[in-house]
Amino acid sequence: MARDLSFLLSALEPSAEPEIDALDSRLLAVTDLASKRRYEEAARSAEQLFAERIYDVRATSVYLYQAFAEDGFCALSTVFSAIDAMLGHNFNAISPAKRREEHFDRRFSWLFATLVDTLTYHHKKSTNEWETWTKGQTEASIEDLITTARALGEHFAKGPFAASQNALGRLTTWLEGYGELLSKAAVAITAEANAKARREQPKPTDASKVEHFEPMRQHVELAVSHQFLELCNKLKAFETLVERGQFQKAALVGNDIMTLLDHFDPRSYFPELFSRFSALMSQHITHLAGHWTDRESVGWNALSQFYRVDLKAFVGDE
Repeated sequence: MARDLSFLLSALEPSAEPEIDALDSRLLAVTDLASKRRYEEAARSAEQLFAERIYDVRATSVYLYQAFAEDGFCALSTVFSAIDAMLGHNFNAISPAKRREEHFDRRFSWLFATLVDTLTYHHKKSTNEWETWTKGQTEASIEDLITTARALGEHFAKGPFAASQNALGRLTTWLEGYGELLSKAAVAITAEANAKARREQPKPTDASKVEHFEPMRQHVELAVSHQFLELCNKLKAFETLVERGQFQKAALVGNDIMTLLDHFDPRSYFPELFSRFSALMSQHITHLAGHWTDRESVGWNALSQFYRVDLKAFVGDE
């Protein structure tokens, strides 16, 4: 379960009883369990001290570590805030009073160093704990933690806390490195998403090429000859005979249609379509025929290739 750190942020009212020493069984229960890395049990023992309003830094530092171990980065900001309160308005409420600053320096340097070691290990191994700790974390949330850590570092700089300041500096540097990794990952994810969107986006049609020069399927109106209408009637007759199972008759009609197709002359079926072509051809036949004599030349072949691959460019714009 996530440890409640809210009581450490408010003003603490310590117990009126004399401070406990390092050999007190209640404190030994915390420190012994912590030395064996049984931090969850150590945190429970620390809670018993807190219930008696005994806020010893030797127990509190272990409790703060367990809070992080259970809730990861989500707890780290509150851990920093609790330490800031302990250095500030709750300073005199934290025991032991004798050599208090020395105890603070020793315990907080242990906490920060242990956090760095823990983060480094779980990040490298990609453990289940790491997946839980980092869930929902972003570059912005890590940047907020870095800002808080730097402010806390300034607080340590105001007192004789050299070891804690150094260990916190290591933790801040680790967070900065992790923030850079998240930033690079975010850039890579965005780049991949954009690339995927570009791959999946249908290619836009170049409107400049959608003209009658392109071989597109279109509906057009054409004046047709009697031969075309007769061909349509024969095609329909073939379909009807096949559907009725009258295959001898269908074979006769089909044979006639195949013969017509083998000798298909579109000029006979769509005379109006070719009327302009025929008129221009007859009008300029002298000029045209002069060029047909060059059909075997290299220039003609190159121009022919151009004509086949890009009709619009071949015609050009006036």
